[in-house]
Amino acid sequence: MTDRRPDPAGERGSDVDGTGPSLPWALIAAVGIAGVLLRGVVLATPLGRPDADEVLSGLMARHIGTDGFPLFVWGQHYGGTLQLAPVALSMKLFGTSTLAMRLPNLVLAVVDALLVWRVGRRFLPERQAQLAGLVLWVGPPTAVWFAVREQLFYPPTVTLGLVLALLALRIRRTGRLADYAAAGLVVGLAVWTSANLVYYVLPAAVVALVRTGRPLRDRRHELLTGVPLAAVTTVVGMLPWLVDNVRSNGAPLRAGGSFPVIGTYPGRFAYFFTDGLPGVLGFRETFTYRWVGGPVGVVAYLGVLGVLAWGVRRGLPRVGWDAVGFVVFPFVFASLPMVMDDPNLRYLFFVVPFVVLLLARVAGSTRVAVLVLAATLLVTGIGLQRIYAVSELEPSGYRVGNVGDLGPAIAELDRLGVDRVHGDYWVAYRLAFETEERIIATPSWGIDRYPPYTDAVRASPRSAWVVDAGAQRDALLAALARLGVPAEVRPAGEFTVVVPARPVTPEELPEAARRAGA
Repeated sequence: MTDRRPDPAGERGSDVDGTGPSLPWALIAAVGIAGVLLRGVVLATPLGRPDADEVLSGLMARHIGTDGFPLFVWGQHYGGTLQLAPVALSMKLFGTSTLAMRLPNLVLAVVDALLVWRVGRRFLPERQAQLAGLVLWVGPPTAVWFAVREQLFYPPTVTLGLVLALLALRIRRTGRLADYAAAGLVVGLAVWTSANLVYYVLPAAVVALVRTGRPLRDRRHELLTGVPLAAVTTVVGMLPWLVDNVRSNGAPLRAGGSFPVIGTYPGRFAYFFTDGLPGVLGFRETFTYRWVGGPVGVVAYLGVLGVLAWGVRRGLPRVGWDAVGFVVFPFVFASLPMVMDDPNLRYLFFVVPFVVLLLARVAGSTRVAVLVLAATLLVTGIGLQRIYAVSELEPSGYRVGNVGDLGPAIAELDRLGVDRVHGDYWVAYRLAFETEERIIATPSWGIDRYPPYTDAVRASPRSAWVVDAGAQRDALLAALARLGVPAEVRPAGEFTVVVPARPVTPEELPEAARRAGA
């Protein structure tokens, strides 16, 4: 096999469509196994501890039979539930567990890697397209870690975006009406699922409209037929979103107004390059944003940024999906008001497919591909270790799952025979999920996602409080003393179970007693 090819990355002629030699199958298999092992480490360690936002997916899946099918995450009018049916099926087949809840996301991780490969081979040689898919499978660290977690709408948005990219590239090549119809349906589903779809819709539209060697005026009939067809199927895909707008008097339309405005547009634009991008690529720590390796991490990031600029320079003349998407991304990112409040880097998750394809553009030989994969695995390994250290070993104030292991608290509640509980948002829904709703808990602080839980707890003649074993416990006991309410106090690992002599509601207590870590 030779590394020489007549048309590098499709830059002097039509799109390449997967020509040339492949990577060695032994390398592909080894990287595939490495990706499985990385996810196994996440699932088997505190890196895989769920949080309240995540377990809502499992709780909603359990309630499909009794509450109908919710169109959005409980308590909000954004974040569509396209993935809720697979979660419910997985939990029906494998039981109520964190792993069963996460299986659909684990499947999506495989699908996304394959989609990146399929997208890449539309404009890259086969070897480079394979490299892009493999890099996505084993990195970067935040993407590997975050994509394991079931968030209902973040990972599916990436999958929908990649499907849309593939359809746009097919429209660019052939102009088939079936692809227009499918692309419209994907856009509609993405409207329902997450507003982050815009990162993928814009480059897809540009790629679909700009076809090499054929001006738009020669495609008049195709566009006059295909665009209206796509508009119709878009409406079909977004029907759940439209239905909720009708029955909630336009709440989904107003949902964006609930987000806080942090910084200015220029500040958020600069933040993307100085903090967000190095964070999601693993050169800054998740949660803390400290540089990994200090000056070494800075230099490494600047080197990768230079490589990405090289990839953009190669891709833009041919209106490459990856190049257009990466250039557009920071402008869209900066228009969102809340993106600087992002300790777990969930708002940067969507840039990774563009990055891996740009890196693949400049990795023309097997030797370079091996180096890229080795570097990716190194950065991912270090990044996951740093997430673990920040969460479990250092007094950083950040925690995977926001709070620790609830097992001792659950055991203590069972010994006391208490099944109705008040707790911080990050405690309450995990208690309900991890006990398969044997224990019903409602948030004493934070969003009340499911009012029936609140009603059940408030109606109970005997309810407990699960609080952290530090400041929150002290504040609760002091408040109960002021109210003249005696209480039974039981240590439970990182938590304390407090059973007042009479039910005490959150309204009777100061915030320090209601909120963990306040």
